[in-house]
Amino acid sequence: MTGDCAMWDSRAVENEVLEALRKLRLAELQAKHGNPGDAARARFSNLALVKPEKTKAIENYLMARHGQLNGKVSVRTRFSGNT
Repeated sequence: MTGDCAMWDSRAVENEVLEALRKLRLAELQAKHGNPGDAARARFSNLALVKPEKTKAIENYLMARHGQLNGKVSVRTRFSGNT
């Protein structure tokens, strides 16, 4: 029985070390390349200045994709305003 406990403890420690390494690597990559979401937000803001109707359609799509819309979306609602 003690061998099983030692094996589980060993795996738990290995998992903790791997998770710490993943977090460290992610932080390094984000520091090196910045947050890709920031660049996307900047492009989206630029698009909003030129084509506000397009940005509204994109916002609706993203909200629907992530389940943030209240109620059902009809075909007419979904495709109205797309140019």
